[in-house]
Amino acid sequence: MNDRIQSAIPHLVPEVVDKLEALIIEVVTSIDEGRDCTEQLAAINAFSGNQHYDRETFFKLYSWTSERDFAELISMGPPPEIPDLTVDEIAACLDIVKIADEPCASFCRRILEQNFPAVAIIDIVYDSDDEQDNYTLAKKILDQAAKPDIMRL
Repeated sequence: MNDRIQSAIPHLVPEVVDKLEALIIEVVTSIDEGRDCTEQLAAINAFSGNQHYDRETFFKLYSWTSERDFAELISMGPPPEIPDLTVDEIAACLDIVKIADEPCASFCRRILEQNFPAVAIIDIVYDSDDEQDNYTLAKKILDQAAKPDIMRL
């Protein structure tokens, strides 16, 4: 695996994951019962590197993950910006996205989304018409990132 990509993936700290899971359960319960959860949301955002999670995040939580899995993912903090990612580094991220266990797979997807915000990473990874290798997909990401974003002009 590529060194810059490997070093960008933080290790899970069990105590932090446990604390976040407990807070997430409190938030979900508070939402279900119509109670205020402002303090718990602030604590979750502080523990997770201020990723700005809100009530809506947790209202929809069960539709896509469990409290524990989400706690593991957000305990890793926000994905870093990695300047000048190469085709090989992008392909290494794609390898992780496709074959690694969670939360590493989602974290690497978020690295790509952070570094290529104008590119629909999920569409490239999961909705490809044919089975393209990760190197080809990495070149596709770079090609799309190089195109001007007409929505921002």
